[in-house]
Amino acid sequence: MPLQRHIGSRELLAFYISSVVGAGVLIIPGIAAQIAGPASVLAWALLALVTAPVAACFAKMSVLAPESGGVPAFIEKSLHPWLGKTLSLLLTLTIVVSDPIMGLAAAHYLQTLVHFDRQWLPLAGYAFLLSAIGFNFLGMKIGGKIQSIAVFILVAGLVGVMAVALPQGSAHNMTPFMPEGVSSIGSAMVVCFFAFLGWENIASIAGEVRDPERTFPRVIPWAVALVGGLYGLVALTYVAIVPADERATAPTVLTPILRIAVGESTAAAGSVVAIALLLLAVNCWVMGASRQIFALANAGLLPRALGRWSGPHGAPRNALAVLAVIYGACTLCITFFRIPEEMLIQFANANFIVIHLFAFGAALRRFRSGRMRACAWIAIMASAALVPLLGRMVLASLGIIAALFLGLAWHESRRASRPQRADALQG
Repeated sequence: MPLQRHIGSRELLAFYISSVVGAGVLIIPGIAAQIAGPASVLAWALLALVTAPVAACFAKMSVLAPESGGVPAFIEKSLHPWLGKTLSLLLTLTIVVSDPIMGLAAAHYLQTLVHFDRQWLPLAGYAFLLSAIGFNFLGMKIGGKIQSIAVFILVAGLVGVMAVALPQGSAHNMTPFMPEGVSSIGSAMVVCFFAFLGWENIASIAGEVRDPERTFPRVIPWAVALVGGLYGLVALTYVAIVPADERATAPTVLTPILRIAVGESTAAAGSVVAIALLLLAVNCWVMGASRQIFALANAGLLPRALGRWSGPHGAPRNALAVLAVIYGACTLCITFFRIPEEMLIQFANANFIVIHLFAFGAALRRFRSGRMRACAWIAIMASAALVPLLGRMVLASLGIIAALFLGLAWHESRRASRPQRADALQG
């Protein structure tokens, strides 16, 4: 069954919001406030200006390569076929390894609500991943509509809570405004940048978007404005409401805002909202992972059965079923080998930055307009600025890329030699 274009402007906007915002709004504003104090609000404002060209570049890539392969497919067409396939393998590996972290995060919030034994956290996290896989089985025609309704209700609720809480803020909480100096704003921007990861994830569903040449340019300004505005509003409310001493000890965001502004009895609502946000984000990343597996199977790098499109409304069901197994194995490894979640996050961030640099380099080769080329240069500089901060993880990412590239070259050479051997035997 071919890809079906069920995604319109409203659904695409919802997927952008839930893919980019996700867990970022739950924790990153608190970490940024610990680094720069109230001045972290400036970091969010400056970063919103930087992320606009980044998002515009990924949207343009989606228009130029509207395929399930996403950004790697664009690199494959623009730079080198083997490089694009290599980065597709790296992106798939990164997503399937890091997705269980979001499942565990949702499980932690659930544990604060129902107080079950912590030994069941991995199982609860895996249950969240399975629920997202089940949701994706519905296909885009149904799942996209449900996702869009849920996202807009949740965003409206968040905006409503901040509108109630912000007027109760205190000028005392905002002073000193810049306790760690001007340089702290740059440090906070580095942390905040990772809250904006996710623009590239939506490129994997470009083949399912109706009229992508018109839909992406129409949606991306709204997505950038809403994502940047939501982060800025939450960050401002947090530093205005939460005292500095509490910000220094716990970077959680929604729970203290609700507790201080509305009352202790509503603090649990923060966990409910957090779980809902995480579920929406997990849905988007499971969707992206399944499309990457689907694209790799059609490229001959995974079993062909994983490249089938099935279901009444269209879904890569075989790829989703394999994800259920992979997520289970990853969760077991994280649990039994006690792999630090921070290490997995840094590993994922390094891989994304490297992929971004290749993608924006390809954009400079393909983009023709001066405006889009300027966007690509800004995106390259913003991504390159993070490389020194990730250190050895970037070197590890480049090593993985080299190994995958060589393995792919070996695979392609073997596949090319098979017809020649067959002809020799026949001769």
